[in-house]
Amino acid sequence: MKEHTHNDCFDPLDLLIQYAGGDCDEAQCGELSRQLAESESLRSEMCDLALEAIAIAEQQEGATDWLPSPEVEVAEQSGSERKSPVLRRWLAAMAGGLLAVAALGVFFLSHEVDDQQIVQVDSIAGDVRFVGRGGEVVDALQANAMLPGGVMETQSDAASVAFRFRDGSRIILVGASKATISEQDGQKRVHLDVGSLSADIQQQPAGKPFLIETPTALLEVLGTRFDVDSVDTATLLAVNEGEVRLTRRVDGRVVEVSADHQVVASLHPEEELAPLQLSKFCYSWESDLTARPMGAEGQWLPAADQQPARLRAAPKLHQRKSGKTLRLHRVKLRVNGNAPQPLLLQSNTRVRVHGHLEQPARVVCMLGVGGREGGFAGNYFFTEKPAQDSQWTLDVRVADLTPQRVGRVAPSADGLVLNCIVVYTQGADSGLEIEGVEVISGDQE
Repeated sequence: MKEHTHNDCFDPLDLLIQYAGGDCDEAQCGELSRQLAESESLRSEMCDLALEAIAIAEQQEGATDWLPSPEVEVAEQSGSERKSPVLRRWLAAMAGGLLAVAALGVFFLSHEVDDQQIVQVDSIAGDVRFVGRGGEVVDALQANAMLPGGVMETQSDAASVAFRFRDGSRIILVGASKATISEQDGQKRVHLDVGSLSADIQQQPAGKPFLIETPTALLEVLGTRFDVDSVDTATLLAVNEGEVRLTRRVDGRVVEVSADHQVVASLHPEEELAPLQLSKFCYSWESDLTARPMGAEGQWLPAADQQPARLRAAPKLHQRKSGKTLRLHRVKLRVNGNAPQPLLLQSNTRVRVHGHLEQPARVVCMLGVGGREGGFAGNYFFTEKPAQDSQWTLDVRVADLTPQRVGRVAPSADGLVLNCIVVYTQGADSGLEIEGVEVISGDQE
């Protein structure tokens, strides 16, 4: 992330001039948005400057004279006060840019008055619910919706929602996740109750870091990109750019996590709290169910009576936007945090799920993936109805997986990082159990 100081490029007037000329980068646009959102006097000044620019431009031989003819770039003045077409064109651009900035100021002013909306929805996939102040429930969120503080919940493994704060800081909530969002006195806060998020945080004001809270950790962020997983007993933080300060709640220990490092903060103070460098990828992995894996979802059953340790699918009701209720029985295994390094998929990588069914059923396997440099990259599916034999293996090549949103994500998971595997059946309980998962590099076959 490009760093700026308030002294060199975050002066309001400098930002205004750069924005009007189309020279603002993403960080500068975010800072200008923040200053407009927080300063009524600045918004008023922007509007006045916009009107002045329009008035000056209109004096230059009418609106149709703003743009020069193709063959004339500089007009000879010969003592005349007539402005050149180039200047008129600059004035037009400045007027347009100032109008856009002024509109941005009015936009934030109007939304602050209207119940202090603090985030805007960028995109939605699947079923997402928002509960705002006063308990108002919104089940049919739309892109571009402005929202106040409240609770955002993605209601299925395949659901996701991206939203951004007024300064441009962006959060993607992924999978079956739930987070409370708020902003007070310019300090932004996201409490991730459960699930996963990816964040791209703009530079924050001095003394007001962006706060990410989970049941087991507190993260303080000044400006960076990172991914967070919150499970019942631990928080996994992977920093992609910049630095994040993590405080483990159980004992108050603090650690600074820099780019290309990850750390796990659990409920057990005897466990080491030390960042692990993510220096390379791994290409194969095998689950270990002899103990309950970190973040696994489903009923863990230890080995007994000549049966291996396994995960039995747990029931989950899923309320669709249409009002229809789906009954799933699912198992979820997290790969990130359990694999030694990020697990990179290739087109010839094979994913094998070994399991057991008490009743024949259609089995769906979903792979949740991220980018090579972090962030959420999509979900990919494979469906099969195993043979009548209760013991079965789903065996699929990465190249044969189907993306959840065709045309909206990469057509293949080739070159992406595997974060989690979800296996489920729909309808009555078929006795789904998972005995192990293998991810096999094509080079090993």
